[in-house]
Amino acid sequence: MSKETAFAQINPMVCFIYIIGAMALCMFTIHPVAGFAVLFMTLLCYVNVCGRVVLKKLPLLLVVYMILSLSNPVFNTRGETILFTYFGGRPFTLEALCYGMVLSAMFISVMLLFGIYNRMMTSEKLIYIFGGLAPNMGLILSMVLRFVPHYGNQIKKISMARHIKEEGKYSKVTNLLSAMTTWSLEAGIVTADSMKCRGYGCGKRGRFSIYSFKRKDIVVLFLTILLFLTVMVCRVKGGLDAVFIPHIKIIGRDNIYFVIAMCAMVLYLAIPIVINVTEAVKWYILRLKA
Repeated sequence: MSKETAFAQINPMVCFIYIIGAMALCMFTIHPVAGFAVLFMTLLCYVNVCGRVVLKKLPLLLVVYMILSLSNPVFNTRGETILFTYFGGRPFTLEALCYGMVLSAMFISVMLLFGIYNRMMTSEKLIYIFGGLAPNMGLILSMVLRFVPHYGNQIKKISMARHIKEEGKYSKVTNLLSAMTTWSLEAGIVTADSMKCRGYGCGKRGRFSIYSFKRKDIVVLFLTILLFLTVMVCRVKGGLDAVFIPHIKIIGRDNIYFVIAMCAMVLYLAIPIVINVTEAVKWYILRLKA
């Protein structure tokens, strides 16, 4: 079985759209119940995709959450409910504290989603996504991703070759920069000549990819778009409205759009978990039968 999770093995375009949509749900929702539900589901998704490494980061995330939550009332003093005063009467309000807690949950959720993105989206997948939409951008991206590690290895080789020669610190940096400049210009000329000899830019451009849209990818993409649009429609209808300043006013469960939005949001964020758990169960059953 591949080291990638089952969700990471579906079409990269679907994964990319899912992550962008999840970030949009995090950033466009200030309802406290929805915000903490998103944080909880994002945390579960991170554990499911990236493993238990999040448990080591949990104390740091809690510290960041507390600092961000408590810093908002310090800079934002608006609100009707004053908890206490400091610095000669500067108010610390409940409304500003609650607003800071919701914003902090949003920030932590986005951080976790970036961790999921880094785990699932490789350079090959990015080239596949942008290579079809913008071929020139895909070419530049592939060359950048190719040359960055190549330049790093070349710097190490040059440094090791010059290590035996006693030079001052300034001379080492200057010689290294000169050698890298010469090597990079030569590599650029060689690359350009190679592309010209292979007929780059002549005739219709072809494209090869190991990825393709399968029935499973289409189903996941359809569910992703459907659930995202459902949340957005409910938000426009006022199902996720929340006001913190000057007093707290939050839409509750008596609003049908709030209930629908919460269900759609939880289902949206649970898509990777459902796919990964389903695949794990299938593998477990097959191993029992074997």
